[in-house]
Amino acid sequence: MAQMNAEDFIQKQLEEIKTQRRLLGESHPDIANSMNALALYFHHVIRNHEEALNFHTQALTILQAQPDNTHDVEMAVTIVDIGNVYRILGSTEAAISKYTEALRIFQANRIPETHPAVGAASRGMRLLQRTNNSTNFL
Repeated sequence: MAQMNAEDFIQKQLEEIKTQRRLLGESHPDIANSMNALALYFHHVIRNHEEALNFHTQALTILQAQPDNTHDVEMAVTIVDIGNVYRILGSTEAAISKYTEALRIFQANRIPETHPAVGAASRGMRLLQRTNNSTNFL
């Protein structure tokens, strides 16, 4: 089986998002999941952090529109991912803001500190503290 190249993978994901929008409507949480997957690909594989931020932000907008806070945990995970992108881009204040926001959502939803995304937010904060030699983040 031939391995898919980056352009083909991205095109396939964009087509999937287009199909989901047609079948599910513009603001279905499955679309947010697909956008987050594409954002993670841009972030970790392609290293195009601006595109990663773009897709994470679109996913967050969809998740924030869901009724009754039904997707708070997914929303917080997305916010952590946005914080990670900001950290890589050197936008320290924006990253801290996102990590703090995500940690508040996790705490409000009683998500344990052992949850991987809670750990990612905490690690991101510690990395920024070390990088900036400051402990004024928390």
